[in-house]
Amino acid sequence: TATAPGAERYQALVVEDDTATLRMLRSALTRAGIDCAHAPTGEMALEMFELREPHLIIVDLQLPGISGEEVCKSIRARSAVPIFALTDLSSDAEEVNLLRAGVDGYLMKPFNP
Repeated sequence: TATAPGAERYQALVVEDDTATLRMLRSALTRAGIDCAHAPTGEMALEMFELREPHLIIVDLQLPGISGEEVCKSIRARSAVPIFALTDLSSDAEEVNLLRAGVDGYLMKPFNP
């Protein structure tokens, strides 16, 4: 989809190591007119965040290497970008930990985009 001169498209960074979930999110974001970058690990997410400066970040909490929660904390320490976590929360304490990590909201797995 082409944008008008001077118009900026929204950029999302999806941090997800599961291919099926990534495809579902990428499809939904693209249909909404949002460009979608992907990082399969926490380390790559932090690198891509610096390079791309996305408008939105969607982070799976269970990642290889650096956890999704640590990614959220690191990004929140230097940016107010909206961060949404993908999780299967099982307690109120886990929800509190997410909020302390700087997450703005979360999607419970499984979810319908």
